[in-house]
Amino acid sequence: MFANELLAGLLGMMTQTDETGPTLKRLRLERNLTLRELAGLAFCNHSYLSNVEAGRRWPKDRGWGERIGRLLDDGGQLVDAWDADQREPARHNDTLRALADARQDSEALLLDPDAADLDTIQDDVIAISTRARHESYDETLRHALSLRAELMRRVKLGAYRPEEIRDLYVALGRVCGILSYLTLDLGQADMAKVHARAAFALGDRANHDHLRAWARGTQALALRFTKDFEEAAAAALDGLRYVTTSTGTADRACCAVSPRRMRTSAIRCGQWNRLRRQTGRAQRRTR
Repeated sequence: MFANELLAGLLGMMTQTDETGPTLKRLRLERNLTLRELAGLAFCNHSYLSNVEAGRRWPKDRGWGERIGRLLDDGGQLVDAWDADQREPARHNDTLRALADARQDSEALLLDPDAADLDTIQDDVIAISTRARHESYDETLRHALSLRAELMRRVKLGAYRPEEIRDLYVALGRVCGILSYLTLDLGQADMAKVHARAAFALGDRANHDHLRAWARGTQALALRFTKDFEEAAAAALDGLRYVTTSTGTADRACCAVSPRRMRTSAIRCGQWNRLRRQTGRAQRRTR
């Protein structure tokens, strides 16, 4: 039933009727009146009446239809036509609202476990990190929080297949990493550290070296902002343990990590000698 009403509304938008003009013209001709004669009786301009009859103008005042109708002794035909035309814009607006609601429903379905698989959500995570360079913080934050809410819901409710749990942790960890960067850019370093720790913990659950290395690098960056240099160096050094041949090559838009980046983090914290040995071991593992 709703679909039929929506279709009728769409057809109405494409073929909107004008009953007032044709009704006025029919009534005038039935009474053998010219436009000028009717305009003289109604104390209005004849060109205005011509435009109404042609559908180029539409009287906004219902009283106009009542007054002209009385002059033509039409038994309420003209005002009935005016009322019918008034209902059409209202129907048009109702149709537009229905379309807007349908769009919102479709957007919500994209986050439904039966509608969007984890591969699609992973792509959305990467898209968020890519768009972050061009859109405002509040837009990126809104997108990231929306995705994280859906991922958290799936984890809490068990709305996933057994083989998807690792990908679920990775997607959630990446979103936490993005939130860490966003909050850090907004000057909320303590909040950024929490998100970075969460990203690492999720990488640990998934046994995902790429995510663990990226999370440690992000954590080191946040720790430098709060001048916790020893902890920042330790996080950067620990991240090198997870640098593998795949780290820094896949999903660059979201979680690029390299020994050079980790090295920079620790150098700034005065841990160069220890880091040099750790970096050498990590680079040998990538060959």
